Amino acid sequence: EEMMMGDDIEPLTNEARMLTNAAVTPPLFSPTLRAHYERRLRREYVVEDLSDSFDFDDEWAAAISSPSGFHALSNLYARCGVKIALNFHDFMEVPALPSNQALSLTEKALFKAKSVYGLTGFPAIAVLVRFSVTPSSATNSADPALANPMSAPSGAGRRVSSLRDGVPEDASEEAAVAAMVGPQGFVSDGENGAQVDAVCRRYQARLADNSPPAVWDARCVYYDGVSEVVTEGLCQVDMVFAEAGYAAVAAQHAVDWMYEELLTRLNLDMNRFYRGAEALMTDARKPTGSEEVVKAFEGAAMLREKIAREAVLLPGGILKVSSFLNHMVDVPLMEACGEELGERLRKTMPTKILTAESTGLLPGMVVARTLGVPLVYARKGRLISVSDSYQTSFKSNTKGTTSELMIGTEYISQGEKLLIIDDFLAGGSTIEALIRLAKMAHATVVGLGVLIEKVGGGGRASLSGFRIPVESLAKVKVLPDESSFEIIDEEPFEAGML
Repeated sequence: EEMMMGDDIEPLTNEARMLTNAAVTPPLFSPTLRAHYERRLRREYVVEDLSDSFDFDDEWAAAISSPSGFHALSNLYARCGVKIALNFHDFMEVPALPSNQALSLTEKALFKAKSVYGLTGFPAIAVLVRFSVTPSSATNSADPALANPMSAPSGAGRRVSSLRDGVPEDASEEAAVAAMVGPQGFVSDGENGAQVDAVCRRYQARLADNSPPAVWDARCVYYDGVSEVVTEGLCQVDMVFAEAGYAAVAAQHAVDWMYEELLTRLNLDMNRFYRGAEALMTDARKPTGSEEVVKAFEGAAMLREKIAREAVLLPGGILKVSSFLNHMVDVPLMEACGEELGERLRKTMPTKILTAESTGLLPGMVVARTLGVPLVYARKGRLISVSDSYQTSFKSNTKGTTSELMIGTEYISQGEKLLIIDDFLAGGSTIEALIRLAKMAHATVVGLGVLIEKVGGGGRASLSGFRIPVESLAKVKVLPDESSFEIIDEEPFEAGML
C-alpha cells in the first residue's frame, strides 16, 4: 500500500533551500537529490506506507558515494526495522567556490545530511571521507614535487603524465587535482579512487625514509530535524601500502560508531528483523513440501553426499577433502552450505562473521552475505601494514605445527557480537584461538558454525566451557581401526550446546 506525499513539500532546512534556490551557490550539490525533489513537486514520488509492514518500521535516506558502502549500511539498519530507501551518491564540490575552503570535513558531511533530510523529509545518514598526505619539511625540501605530486614544476608549462592501467588520466582531472593541492601536501574530500591512486603512485615512486603516511579521515552524520549526531573514523597507512581502498576502512569505522550511538539514542531494536525472520523460519520448517523447505536442507545434504563419494581417510584419522574444499573448491556446494549455516545461525544476531584463513573464508563469505554483515578473518602471521593487532597462537592437530593468528585492532570493536565460521571442528584449537582473539577485543562470541565436525576429536569437550550454540552440517565419525568412517544422520536445524 502506498500513499502520496503530503501537500507540504517545502525544503525543511537552510541547506536544502540553498540547493533549490537558483540565486544561491551551495558549497555542495547533488543532481540526483535535486531531481528527486522536482519529482516530489510534480507529485510523481510516492512513499511506502509502513504501518502494516512486517519487515520495517521506519524509512531513512542516505548520502554515500560508495555502492558497496550503501549496501552494507542498508543491511546493517534493516535488522533494526529501518529501510534506507534512497541514496544520493553524487554530492560534489561546487567548482571555484571560495567558501569551500572554509568548511571543515564535519561541516561538509552535515551539509549533505541536512540537505537530504530537507528535500526528502526522511532522517538522513551521510558519509564523507577526506584523503590527505602531509609531507614533512624535510620531504618538501628534498623533493618539492612531492609537495604537489600532480602538478608540474613552476613555470614548466608541461602536462604531467599520471598513468592508471597504462592509460594517461584526463588532463581536466589532473587540473582539478592540482587545484586542490597546496604547498603542504595533498587534500581531497570525497572518494575519487583514480585520483587517490594517482597521488599514491606519485609518492611511492619517490619513497624515502621520511615519506609521509597516507591518511583517510571519515565523518558519518545522522540528522532527523531534531537529533544531530557526528562520528569519526581514521585510517593511516604507510605510503608504500597506500591505495584508494583504504577509504572504506575509515568510512566503516565511522559507520560502526554511528550504529552503536543510534542504537542507544533512538532505542533501535536489533531484534526487530530477527523476530520476523525466526517466525518465517518456523513456518518454513513445517513439512509443507514447499520449495523453501527443500532449500533449507540443501547444503547439508549436498555436503554429506560429497563426503561419502569423494572424502579419503588418511593415516592418523585425518579426513582428506581436497577435491571439493581444501584444494579444489566446489563453488555451488560452498554457496549452499554457507546459506544454510547462515539461516541456522541467524538467531544469534551477529554484527560480524569471524573466521581464520584460509579455508574458513569459503563458507564464511557466504554466511556473511546471507546475514548481511561484514566478515573479518584472522591472518596466519603478522602483516607489515598492520601496526596494532590482537595475536595468539595455537597448535594444529592436523599439521602438528604451531601457528599464529592475528587481527588488526581496528577491525573488531568492543561489544561486537561475533559468529565464528570454520571448515572443520576436530580438536577445537583453531576455534579456541579465535575465541581468545574475540575476548582480547572485548567482543562476544555468539555462535559457531562449521561445515564438518569430527565426532570424537575432542573439539566439543575442549570448548565446552564457552557455552555457545553450534551448528555443523555434517558429523563424521572415524571408526576405531581408522580404516573407515561413517557419516552420522541428524535431524536438520537441531542446534546443540558446546
